Amino acid sequence: MTSNLKIFYALLRKKWRIERPQLFDNIVNILIWVGCTILVGGYLLQAQGVSKAFGAFQLAGACASVGIFGMWPYASDLLNDIENSNVAGYHLMLPCSAWIVFATDIVIFAMRAIIQTIAIVPLGKLLLWNNFALTDISFIPLVLVVVIANLFSGIFAFWATSVVKRSESLSQIWSRFLFPAWFLGGFQFTFATVCGLSPWLGCVMAINPVTYIMEGTRGALLGIPSINPWLCMGALILLGAILFWDAMRRLRKQLDFVS
Repeated sequence: MTSNLKIFYALLRKKWRIERPQLFDNIVNILIWVGCTILVGGYLLQAQGVSKAFGAFQLAGACASVGIFGMWPYASDLLNDIENSNVAGYHLMLPCSAWIVFATDIVIFAMRAIIQTIAIVPLGKLLLWNNFALTDISFIPLVLVVVIANLFSGIFAFWATSVVKRSESLSQIWSRFLFPAWFLGGFQFTFATVCGLSPWLGCVMAINPVTYIMEGTRGALLGIPSINPWLCMGALILLGAILFWDAMRRLRKQLDFVS
């Protein structure tokens, strides 16, 4: 265990040094998308009768989407590495458990997404001003749900990569996994709305893990949960553990490592 922790920390430092120079550009990229989303949802759509509160609703959805939008680049990098330079294969020869190697990638993914999410909230307040009340934020649940949701997003991307297996099929990750999960996971509507429309559709939505990311973030940030944020966090932890185990099982067969 001591050896695993030391190698985990060393790998984390190494990978963060590689990630850090790109962080500013990543923040700028996400803020451009979020700014456009808030301006349209918070102001332009009001001319069509949409509520003023929709801007804050979109802000919460944008915060929840950061990790989801980072999944495809992560999957692309991992597949390209496995098929070409194979740095992951080199790390798998280290004297540590194999899951340590992939867990560091997921933690780096989550760290990047968390920093981007932190940058979004001040921008949202600046653009929405009185239409977004900071007093509605439940800070402890918000911090926890952002950390857990982004760790889960990294695991989800890791699992999707293990399913697709080849870079030639990389587009399937977005079209078959990420876009349907995100678009039908409550970015523009709530779980309660769907259940009110059709209990059957509500059951289908409850199977989608992105639902818990959206509802947990929205509940902690705006104080309007359709699902209790603590329940959302529990669901993401459970689903994340299952997906990580399954991804390791698949990659162990594909890459033929034993540890």
